[in-house]
Amino acid sequence: MKNERLLDKMNLLDDKYINEANPENKKKKKKINWLRFGTLAACICLMVTALNLFLFLPFKTTVPDVSQYEDSEYFPIIEKINALSAVKPKYKNNFDKILSSLSAVGGAFDNKVDADMGISGVDKNESVDGVTPPSDSFTDGDVEDSEENGKYEEITDNQVEGVTEGDIIKRSDKYIFYLSPSYGRLKVYSIKKEDSKLVGELYFNDLDLRVNKKTESGDVSNPNMKEETSYGLWSYSSEMYLSTDCKTVTVLGMFNGKTSVICLDVSNVETKITLKNYVLIEGTYKTSRMVDGKLLVITSKYFYKNVDFSKEETFVPSVTYNNGNETALVPMDKIACADKLTENHYTVVSLLDENTLDFKGCASFFSFTNDIYVTNNGIYASNTLNEDIKNFTSSKSKKITEIACISYGDDGFEIKGAIKVDGYIKDRYSFDEYNGILRVVTTTSTFTEKTYSFEGNESFVLTASDGTSASLYCIDLASWKVVASVENFAPKDETVRSVRFDKNYAYVCTAVQLTDPVFFFDLSDINNITYKETGNIEGFSTSLINLGNGFLLGIGRGDTWDTVKVEVYRESENKVVSVCSYEIEHASYSESYKSYYVNRNTGMFGFGYYDYMANGHPIYKNRYVLLQFTNGELIEVVNTTVNSDNRTSMRSVYIDGYLYILGDNDFKVIQI
Repeated sequence: MKNERLLDKMNLLDDKYINEANPENKKKKKKINWLRFGTLAACICLMVTALNLFLFLPFKTTVPDVSQYEDSEYFPIIEKINALSAVKPKYKNNFDKILSSLSAVGGAFDNKVDADMGISGVDKNESVDGVTPPSDSFTDGDVEDSEENGKYEEITDNQVEGVTEGDIIKRSDKYIFYLSPSYGRLKVYSIKKEDSKLVGELYFNDLDLRVNKKTESGDVSNPNMKEETSYGLWSYSSEMYLSTDCKTVTVLGMFNGKTSVICLDVSNVETKITLKNYVLIEGTYKTSRMVDGKLLVITSKYFYKNVDFSKEETFVPSVTYNNGNETALVPMDKIACADKLTENHYTVVSLLDENTLDFKGCASFFSFTNDIYVTNNGIYASNTLNEDIKNFTSSKSKKITEIACISYGDDGFEIKGAIKVDGYIKDRYSFDEYNGILRVVTTTSTFTEKTYSFEGNESFVLTASDGTSASLYCIDLASWKVVASVENFAPKDETVRSVRFDKNYAYVCTAVQLTDPVFFFDLSDINNITYKETGNIEGFSTSLINLGNGFLLGIGRGDTWDTVKVEVYRESENKVVSVCSYEIEHASYSESYKSYYVNRNTGMFGFGYYDYMANGHPIYKNRYVLLQFTNGELIEVVNTTVNSDNRTSMRSVYIDGYLYILGDNDFKVIQI
């Protein structure tokens, strides 16, 4: 048996060697499966492509079709509103979305689009209803004229001659009328030096300003409309006018969510102040002007982006008048629409008769600022936006401002033209119309998109400023073309802080932080504009005031942010020089130009400020100071505390050797 098993094993070994020696039985070399490899690679490429598309494919903006409204006169606006109101993604793509949720760096992206752009300023209290009550419903308040209220005296330092601005203080030669914004009341003081006193007062919340007020017979002026009650508070944002005969005060502000224009009878002010008439206008009150008996009321109106284009009243502003029986939509040909809309916002101008408050017409700027400039026959508004600069080497953009003009007169409104200039505009004092030329001063600003790398080899595109400067443009209003300019005249990184025009001259203050030059421009020959400057001076001016006789006064910051500085300049042969200055440390001041008292005949300048500290101790008091520029010096004439809610509501007027100072809860008479 052992021999047989041994032979079997030997046979098996022989078979093994025979099989290994056979070429057909040799082990075959493994071949690469290229088809399988290609399929796998294709799948990986598809996955990477899909991932890239998911991460970096830009989100789309959905723009609904509005062609069915082509027959509407407002179709040009419908198209622009539709594009602006389309659903805009908050992020550029999914990568941007994921990154923003993981890192605070994503919040620095400048090119994100806010889906609610232009809607955040919606005033939920605005109403589309507005009405004037029947004028004969106030017969119970009529009183016979007694003593004349005196001669009208203008004390507001209006920007344009012949264009009166509303203010919280007006006067005749017998009375001072003071409107307390914080308390919604009108106060009237006699002008009798030390014997001056409060002789009349009216709280606006006591007025019956209902829509569709009932008549004596019990009927309402418009039975188809529901009567409204007179609940609500008078807004602190208000101003007034005194008629030239000093018998009527017209007050404008917000009441019950509407812009209210209230006409008061003050012909017998020491007996009773009575309500004559009023108009309620849709929208938020912004400002107004009075020109030759025409009252221009400027209001602001936002609307939600989800409008119904079949109902024009949902996206076109309107004015309700004639006791609530008539409502006028602003006509399409009276709407100056910005070339590129940036927000769902109208600045509406309503024209009323000063004496009767009769409605004469309306016009509007669409997607323009509320800070408007008004001349004797024109209304200017501006809209600032970014514009790409065509450049093959880098991605650049700049600030540009579109300026539009609407004229007004006895025949109503008319759109006159529009133009774009580089830069952005600080405020209405940066405009001036003179001899058919519109002069404008802007802060010019350019930006470059740059790529920054962070940890993890992640890159971000951020917008960086290339610097700022200032430019002056002269625009021919006949052709609406720039006919002269001085571009980038300020040092790099300076911005415009204040501007003041005076016929053939212009004064501009620019600054970077707390150093500034003041520029003096000679515009008598726009083909040869020349200018001089002060060079750097500590601080900067937020307002420039022409004192006459070649002197310029500036009020602003000193060498620190809590130092108030008043400085006087004059033009010399080669430059603008500082004559003298006055400073208050540890204080803040009113930057509202209309809150300043300016008397060029006496060289007096008064303003309110908030005093933080004296002699190292906190005091926190509102004070009023009167300065006088005389013999090359600024002299402090009066500096006294005033009981008032804020700096802008403190006012003063100098009359026959006495300074009358008014605040929300104060009245002082100081002999000078």
